[in-house]
Amino acid sequence: MLQELSRERAKVETCFIFFCSSAGELEQALPIIQEYKEDPKVMILVIFFSESGLIYNATQDYKINHILSPFDTLTNWKKIIYATDPTVTVVVRHELWPCFLHLASKHSKLLLINASSPSGTKGSYLKKKIKTFLYSFFDKICLVSSLDLKFFLKNFAIQEKNLTVTSDTKYDKAIKNIAQKSKAFLAWEQEWKLTHDSKKKTLIVGSAWEEDIFNILEAVDHLQDQFFEKFQIIIVPHEPTKKLVKHTEKLCFRKGLRSKVFPSEKGSGNEKNKIIIVGILGILKDLYRYADMVFVGGAFHYQVHNVLEPAAFGVPTAFGPLYKNSREAIELVSSGKSCVTINPVEIAKWWQASSKVNKQDSKNIEKHLLNFLGAKQKVMHEIDGFLTSNK
Repeated sequence: MLQELSRERAKVETCFIFFCSSAGELEQALPIIQEYKEDPKVMILVIFFSESGLIYNATQDYKINHILSPFDTLTNWKKIIYATDPTVTVVVRHELWPCFLHLASKHSKLLLINASSPSGTKGSYLKKKIKTFLYSFFDKICLVSSLDLKFFLKNFAIQEKNLTVTSDTKYDKAIKNIAQKSKAFLAWEQEWKLTHDSKKKTLIVGSAWEEDIFNILEAVDHLQDQFFEKFQIIIVPHEPTKKLVKHTEKLCFRKGLRSKVFPSEKGSGNEKNKIIIVGILGILKDLYRYADMVFVGGAFHYQVHNVLEPAAFGVPTAFGPLYKNSREAIELVSSGKSCVTINPVEIAKWWQASSKVNKQDSKNIEKHLLNFLGAKQKVMHEIDGFLTSNK
């Protein structure tokens, strides 16, 4: 792979490296990547920290060079840096590995985007010292808000000229998702139309972990049959492993609920099952357009996943108690647009209350998001400045 990258690099003038944790960070980088990738003089390489990023990328049609991050040693990174000779290296949000940052800063301009202060946590003195050291490698740090700028100036010994407020590129991507279906979803759309029961209301459990699935199905016991009959539930695991999909099927069976895995291994069929378990990655952001309400997973055991994607479609959302990692989740809760639940009984109460609310006008949500747009252009301004200067 490195030999192929080296040969490709020899044919172009400019190379960008984007370091992403996983699928979510790739989606945040895409508004920028897509602006440069069509240029024949440009080469782009995405490095994923998590293998799930590789799996997700394989479901999309992005046609971007990608590799898995090696263990953080100078020897490992030298092979990649020397093969690609990057012009600009972009770290998305929080992959701060010292050996990587050291070499990337020596051989390219180094940019951190979508950086923000931690929510509801206070770092120790040692953590602040370590982060100050890691941030010192960057030529520029693009922050989400003015509050983040104040936080960085107060807590890290960084010169203000190296900090800039750009907002967050995920807002640009969320707006685009409203208007455009992904190619990954279009490949399955006809089977989805046969599987999804448009005559019933739809509850989507997005980015679901085992704890989320358990609590949602337990909440069914606290609903009246007549009410529950009006719904179809779509469960979309965060990582749809065969083990988790089978486990979910068993939970449904024990509850006496008919379930079906989408896409079907036996052909499309036309069964309108009560519960649909999505067994592939890459289409959750598209499925949200069919939702009447969304339960976002992750916050029962670790931290909430992306709440912006369903909120952009103007539907009621809820999640578990561990949500303060997400600024959007905090804002949605404080504005009354999202609900925090701590057990199945509370999920059932939210479920019933949300069913009485008409689907919010997505145009109003879109108008709200417009206030946060523009990160892509601001980040590109920084990158273009790098390209016209000498390292």
